Amino acid sequence: MVTRRAFLSLVGAAGAAGVATVAGIQLLPGESAPTGDPVVRYGKENCARCRMTISDARFAAAWREPGGKEKHFDDIGCMVLLQRDNGVPETTQFWVNDYETETWLDAASASYVLSKAIDSPMAYGIAASATPDRAEALSKRFESATVSMWDGLDSSVAARG
Repeated sequence: MVTRRAFLSLVGAAGAAGVATVAGIQLLPGESAPTGDPVVRYGKENCARCRMTISDARFAAAWREPGGKEKHFDDIGCMVLLQRDNGVPETTQFWVNDYETETWLDAASASYVLSKAIDSPMAYGIAASATPDRAEALSKRFESATVSMWDGLDSSVAARG
């Protein structure tokens, strides 16, 4: 027979574990941070900055902090602004999706096409490409497009919004 006190202790522990699981807190000792590409649940997950549903993989972006916590974004501009406004640990990893292939790229090594004609979810008008040559080719498809690298995005995004 379980006493009332034992029952309440079990229920409390189960509740705490459930809340921690929902909150994404890792409880198990020795568990390592996630590795590999981020996993975004398109159509079911909201942008960490603007709260809009992430639905267009061409513009998706993500970061993973050293402890494994990920943030996902519907627009590259949202990620750039949240990083600028809140700051992140120095060893945070950043990803952007390639506009044409919808595969994850390391954000620091990607090239970016900027144009008001690029219809990104939050209208920052940024599309990522794997190489500078591919970015140059992609830029020809959009009016008044320019090509930038990761270091130049902050000022470009700030000017847009």
